Amino acid sequence: MKKKIFNKRGFGLLETVIAIAILAAIALPLLNIFVQSAQVDELAIGVLNANYISQDYTEKLDTMTYSEVLADVPYRRQIDSYYLTAVIKPYGAAGDAAGNQIDYAHVIIFDDNTMLAVMPDGQSLTYSSVPSTMTFSSTGFSYSFIGGASALTGTLDYGNCVVSINSMSQTSEVTMSVTLGSSFKAMLYCPSYYTDNYTFTGDSEVIENLLTSEKSLIHVTTYVYDDAFSSEVVASLESYVSLMNWE
Repeated sequence: MKKKIFNKRGFGLLETVIAIAILAAIALPLLNIFVQSAQVDELAIGVLNANYISQDYTEKLDTMTYSEVLADVPYRRQIDSYYLTAVIKPYGAAGDAAGNQIDYAHVIIFDDNTMLAVMPDGQSLTYSSVPSTMTFSSTGFSYSFIGGASALTGTLDYGNCVVSINSMSQTSEVTMSVTLGSSFKAMLYCPSYYTDNYTFTGDSEVIENLLTSEKSLIHVTTYVYDDAFSSEVVASLESYVSLMNWE
């Protein structure tokens, strides 16, 4: 009986090329998926780390006074491999009659008769003694502040501004005259026995013997970049924090 002879010929060159082409057609899309997945994971980790840096900075503000915070506002500060910038602006609970958003300025008079003045855009001045005059005025969205012999100019976000003057910690008499342009309203928080020491020209309101005066509300915006010169923000965070006015 004759045995059957099987064809044991291996793959030829053409078959091998076809097999490789099929394998490549299947593998390359999968490889792209893996590469894209790795890039997404790396980006997500970067955003997570950047958010942690923002959150960590904001949480530490609770342990600092208003003056300490303003003296150490970061701009492109390197933290690990990232760079942190913060913008700090005064905030408050007051609003206008129509419920529109408004700007805020904070003036804090301390028990040693020093003073801190923080403008709507975050600029600030520290006084070794309370000035006898303050003037707030604006043209459009530009403001001007003059306190004693010092002055600041800057921009308003919304055009109208409430100036909070907190003198609840003062322990001796000061005399101050405050002039307010039409876009400003002053709210004085003061012990009742000192209210007559303040005079106002313009819209104002006096609140006597405020029970809680130790803190001021601020709006904090943080931006985290991946290098010192990049304009692309890796992550940003907005928060409202109550700062201690004094220790």
